[in-house]
Amino acid sequence: MKTILKLSFCFILVLNTNNADAQDKNTDFSEIDPLINTLYDVISGPAGDRDWDLFKSLFHPNATMGSIRLSQDGKREFIYFDVNGYIERSGAFFKDNGFYEEEIGREVKIYGGVAQVFTAYQFKLNDDPKVAQRGINCIQLVFSKGRWYITNIVWEGESEANPLPEAMVKNK
Repeated sequence: MKTILKLSFCFILVLNTNNADAQDKNTDFSEIDPLINTLYDVISGPAGDRDWDLFKSLFHPNATMGSIRLSQDGKREFIYFDVNGYIERSGAFFKDNGFYEEEIGREVKIYGGVAQVFTAYQFKLNDDPKVAQRGINCIQLVFSKGRWYITNIVWEGESEANPLPEAMVKNK
């Protein structure tokens, strides 16, 4: 029985150490700007693995993510997942493809310990200089334990019927 307790304690210690290592990689997330900048940086880069521990450290443990997309009949539909679901959905793509997403505008609203960030983006694929898509990430954050955490991200890509507001693109 003592051996099982010792192994359990060691397992918990390893988990906490791994989480602390992820936190050590972070910049100071007591401000929103470094958090949003890290979000873009961690998913962008040449084909290959991403720093998923750093990515996860940006989010509250109960965070959700999702996207609005057009169904085959042209109607908007919402698809959602948790952070691990995003990693599962996108990890293989990033491993095989360069993906370079950058922010092109931002609006931030803060009330106490909650914040809403609309951040316009564009991304390019591999070495193609052409912008593959633009859109808006709608990010909700909470301030807890001395730092900001993402609790939710929903995004929608730009389309002819739904262009990015010009004021949003210029507001960075």
